[in-house]
Amino acid sequence: MGKRTGSIRLVSLATVLALCVGLFSALVAPSTAGAQADELTQRQFDRLIGDVTAADPVYGPEEGELEHDPESVSLAPADVELGDLVATATFQNPYAGSRQQFDYGIQFRSASTKSKTQYLRFLVLSDGTWGITDSDQNVIVNGQYDTLDDSRRGENTLTIYAEGNLVHAAINGDYVGSAEVDIDGEGRIAVGTSFFGDSFQDGAVTGFTEFTVWEIGGSGKSGSTKADTKTGPKVPGSKPSGKNKDDSSTKDDSSSKDTGSKKPKGTTYESPTYGYTLTYDKTWTLKSENTSSGIDSLTLSNDISELKVYGIAQAESPTACRDAMINVYSSTLEDSGITAELKNAGEGTIDAGNRQGAEWINVLVTIDTDSGPASLVVYVECGPVDGSDYLVGIQHTIFSDLETAIANRDAVVNTLAQAGAAPVEDVPSNTTDEPKKDDKSKTTNTSGPNISKGEEGRLVYVSPTYGFTVEVLPGWTVEEDSVQNGYDTLVVASDTARVTVSGFASSGTAGRCIDSIITNLQNDPNLSNVGVGVQPDGTDSRWDTEGQSEMVVFFTAAGVNYARYYACFEGNNGQAMLVFAYEALEKDIKSEFENIQTMLDLIRVP
Repeated sequence: MGKRTGSIRLVSLATVLALCVGLFSALVAPSTAGAQADELTQRQFDRLIGDVTAADPVYGPEEGELEHDPESVSLAPADVELGDLVATATFQNPYAGSRQQFDYGIQFRSASTKSKTQYLRFLVLSDGTWGITDSDQNVIVNGQYDTLDDSRRGENTLTIYAEGNLVHAAINGDYVGSAEVDIDGEGRIAVGTSFFGDSFQDGAVTGFTEFTVWEIGGSGKSGSTKADTKTGPKVPGSKPSGKNKDDSSTKDDSSSKDTGSKKPKGTTYESPTYGYTLTYDKTWTLKSENTSSGIDSLTLSNDISELKVYGIAQAESPTACRDAMINVYSSTLEDSGITAELKNAGEGTIDAGNRQGAEWINVLVTIDTDSGPASLVVYVECGPVDGSDYLVGIQHTIFSDLETAIANRDAVVNTLAQAGAAPVEDVPSNTTDEPKKDDKSKTTNTSGPNISKGEEGRLVYVSPTYGFTVEVLPGWTVEEDSVQNGYDTLVVASDTARVTVSGFASSGTAGRCIDSIITNLQNDPNLSNVGVGVQPDGTDSRWDTEGQSEMVVFFTAAGVNYARYYACFEGNNGQAMLVFAYEALEKDIKSEFENIQTMLDLIRVP
């Protein structure tokens, strides 16, 4: 790519300050140049981009280098002029951001008249500050992207979606914001660097790759927010090869045995003194069980962590119990001659679920060893179970693979239940059970204790414990609206599909939630041929974004082939999870996909 051009560098201190989040907020008040627009969800943004980029680009992908110019912005233009477009490019940092500020961005809708040149820019600074600006140096919208790679050899990808007066922006695939703009005509598109004087370094070069431009509305694409189930980025996919039986050998109805709710799979421990129960799977090895002086203890271990659970008479508050457990841990290290430093890495209260009212803390422990300092994380929690009059203490020592260890812990402690209560599991069993038998005489119930009337004939469900909002499509009936054992559950059905939505307490990630679902399905003796769907390009029908994970699973139950679309959403600042399970016959799942996307787009996570 040999063409290079220059442009006036932004030297306005007001613009630089306005881009810096939290500084001089008055500078970014809406002006005649545009304003911040209603934000999209990550899913909506992904679908917009996917709908357009499914077509061939009108330019690129191209790569090149931008040499820093002391007098002007360094730009590399594309050879197209568009108004409605998607543009993306990956930039290589010219140097480490810790040495000096750098910037780069995409300039678009650049057009000149006799009197002036106007354009829009999506700019990113090395500290993660980003903004959409115009040719009058107005900052239309701005923000902070905390995970920008500012290392010496780091790379970051910028994407803009511009249609009419709306512009949406993303960094490294993460949607960051939207703006309403007044500059909406056709113009030139370019990548650039050194937009600000402080970003210039003599002899520096900013590389770029994958500079690509698509026209919105070109090649039959509309850029609509409606899902394109044939060419969009997310489709149900096909059943895994060799995993499922051929459709011709199965029935085309959804009748199958309804065995009701199942207990978590694994080994169940019952406290001999207090009667609470918990269940652990083959991830763990039983290390010890003891009862002494009114304290019941259970110790489980695996290659990456050790989990201890204590039953304790409630002689003190959960906070005092938690702090006493930390003091005992510290004293044990000292008595063993181990020199260690303990630091508070976060603490809080569990506000919902089976352990509501428990107090927790993460402690970073640094131990002196012959080969140098070694670090581990100790999670300590103490509180009631289902409002019990005794306390359960949890001490989880994590040696490695923090995220996996936390998921393993959640899979155990989320099953804690008071004596006589049904144990609950990390993923609600009603979202992974075999399909229910259709009730041919079912009513057209459209009410429930947590359901109200919404717009366009939809019903609106609000989880009473966790605050998730789910909208039910017109014509669907309500089969269940309940709160039980720490789960808020909604089940709705149409003539061809059934949806189960469950909210529950969890500090795990959405990705681990999906992992648990596939594990539960594969371990269910009533299901066979379980496998994740396959996309047309051969990849799994699974999509992971921050705070949200989705997957399509195919399986056979009672001789019938089914498909389920699962989605897990993190909520309540990482203390709750929502599981969405949309089930249909395998042969019908593609025709259900628009309904799936619509329901998912209407979910609101607190």
